[in-house]
Amino acid sequence: MEDLANLVDQAFEKGRLTEEERLEALRLDGLVRGKLKESREEVFLAAEVSLTVDIEDVERAQRRARILQRLMDGRVLPVGIGEMVTERARRKAEELGVIVA
Repeated sequence: MEDLANLVDQAFEKGRLTEEERLEALRLDGLVRGKLKESREEVFLAAEVSLTVDIEDVERAQRRARILQRLMDGRVLPVGIGEMVTERARRKAEELGVIVA
């Protein structure tokens, strides 16, 4: 996979991203490529990592995954990862379709 920073910068240079979207995408904590177990569909996980996942982490993951979805060949799934997940974050994740663990 191409380096994420290069991919984002190229999209910005071609006018596919605003400066704000470029900076938002570059702040993503991690991007992982894999396949879904059941369907074998290739996907990307756009991960925000915190000790405690709260509502802001869920919203960031969703926002950054939406931006990257425009640039990637496969589906981009937003993920919030932490040692703990607040109940507020769980509710927001369900609402926004973000995976929390």
